[in-house]
Amino acid sequence: MSQAFPSSPAAFAGQQRLAGWCIGAIVGVGLVAFAGSLRGQFVFDDFNLLIFDARFQQLWPWGPLEHWHRALVDWTFQANYALGGRNVLGYHLVNLAIHLLAALTLFGLARRSLQLPGIAPALATRAEPIALAIALIWLVHPLQTEAVTYVVQRYESLLGLCFLLTLYCTVRGSQAARGWVWYCGAIAAAWAAAASKEVAAAIPLVLLAFDRAFLAGSWSGALRQRWGLYLAIVPSLGWMLWALRHTFHAAAATGGAGFGLVGLSPWEYLRSQPAAILTYLQLAFWPRELILDRGWMVASSPLQIYGLGLVVLGLVAASLWGMWRLPRLGFLGLSFFLILAPTSTIVPIADLAVEHRMYLPLAPLTALVVLAAVALLDRWPLAEPMRWRVATAVLAIVVLALSARTIWRNADYAQPRRLWEQVIKYNPAHARGYRNLASYAIQAGDYPAAERLFRAALACQPKHPRNWLELGNLRFRQQQLAGAIECYERALALDPRASRPWQNISTCRLVRRDHAGALAAARQAISLAPQEAEPRKQAAWLLGTAPDDAVRDGREALRILAPLAGTASEHDLQYLEILAAAQAESGQFDLAARTARRAHSLATSRRSPRAAEFQRLIARYQAKLPFRSQPPSAEEVAAAAKTADGGT
Repeated sequence: MSQAFPSSPAAFAGQQRLAGWCIGAIVGVGLVAFAGSLRGQFVFDDFNLLIFDARFQQLWPWGPLEHWHRALVDWTFQANYALGGRNVLGYHLVNLAIHLLAALTLFGLARRSLQLPGIAPALATRAEPIALAIALIWLVHPLQTEAVTYVVQRYESLLGLCFLLTLYCTVRGSQAARGWVWYCGAIAAAWAAAASKEVAAAIPLVLLAFDRAFLAGSWSGALRQRWGLYLAIVPSLGWMLWALRHTFHAAAATGGAGFGLVGLSPWEYLRSQPAAILTYLQLAFWPRELILDRGWMVASSPLQIYGLGLVVLGLVAASLWGMWRLPRLGFLGLSFFLILAPTSTIVPIADLAVEHRMYLPLAPLTALVVLAAVALLDRWPLAEPMRWRVATAVLAIVVLALSARTIWRNADYAQPRRLWEQVIKYNPAHARGYRNLASYAIQAGDYPAAERLFRAALACQPKHPRNWLELGNLRFRQQQLAGAIECYERALALDPRASRPWQNISTCRLVRRDHAGALAAARQAISLAPQEAEPRKQAAWLLGTAPDDAVRDGREALRILAPLAGTASEHDLQYLEILAAAQAESGQFDLAARTARRAHSLATSRRSPRAAEFQRLIARYQAKLPFRSQPPSAEEVAAAAKTADGGT
């Protein structure tokens, strides 16, 4: 099957020049609309992953295999850190580049698809401007800000780029003389998508539906002509499930299902999705109220469950009917639901509804709307030149309006406190909004305001252990240790399986110089979360360095640290420091000195101010002197409080 090219070299050259102008327009408009994203700050889960997670702070190795289910995106974060540390600008530049590349890929995909054999001449001759309209609207739509400006949602945007590349390479392969080169590109893109985010599970079905609608003309023809392509892509899903096995095991161990909602059944998650999907659609057409964290509740009313569910099922049925009667239009509707399916069906995920899930589904929806607008415009009794002027004016108005909203939304990320004020305004009963606002009050040193906000969170959810945990952390910062321990104990009463309260109790007891009590609490944390590194490091530090002779046991410290040994720990300064102290306490001074040298070398390569401290430790261990910890200073207490805070 060959592509229908222009009838003359001059026409072909004109078409290429037009495509070049379109590419320039996409890049230029995208830079203007998202320039404000470069002023955005780290927010919410950015801290949990990019600030507090040590595995993102070395370029190589990637760490244990259980982290490999999103290895590609993780590696880009590691590269960002290697090049610029925690300078947020570098992260935003990469996110913006990914978004621009995705928009260019969408333009290429739409343009090539509209030029395929069998496409109506009225569309094929206008492939470039129609594809430009689709790409521009998708590019500047304010719904995209969460996937672009919220740094950690690079998982979503890079998945979107790889997903689009899979389709684009398949189209090119179907038309090229050496199609296998492009098919290899499609396979590589699909595997890259699987290494970016679990939504890649939708690729085989979306690709098959696209093949049937645009390329092969039938399901059997698609499988017959490109069976090798599908055979090479499907195993990526198996690899993704294998890499996710630790996530599933952890969920099962905590009584949860899926990726984060403990105790939420698949049915409770599913019945909440009709309202979420219809909200996504509403925001696609009227993106006025954009909220970082909606605190979406499980649907309980029959109207929400069955009434809205019937609306969504009707839209799905219309898409399936379209695949039968008008497959190219039907594909656009069906792919919208297929891409949403991994996150909007029965697998419970940490949030029931979030805006960044619309990043890729917005593409087929935009294409459907643009094609409908073209069909409507063609029915108007206007001369061709006037029709083009009207189309250009309408597109300009839509792009300008969406860009203005995007610029406005990006400004919120430059002042993250605004994001959480919006959360509370939208949902005053959402405790997480108050907790995150409290964290900004703490950063400003306004502890009374933080206290009020934590109390507001407790008023919303008095039985949520996280609220008590965060209030305890505030008490700890204020060095109200008895009050902090009381809050941690309240958190444990609500969730006896939680390890973090025990770890924080251990830190409080350490500050009180109750080394035996601190060690007992750390052991409790280890028993509840044996896979967690922090409780093990806390216990080993006490066993290796405590001034109390009755507490110290170097060999026991080494035994507790043993499960942490591995390539990732070799790049963890704190682990190396504790390991060296435990080795010295057990009498292995030469080994302790070598470990301290590794820590010194690593600190020097990172330009850490701790390099001089490790140099002194090397000399100490060479003199066969063990290390003894001193009572924590006020600065160390503040640092411990910051670590205890974690993410909210």
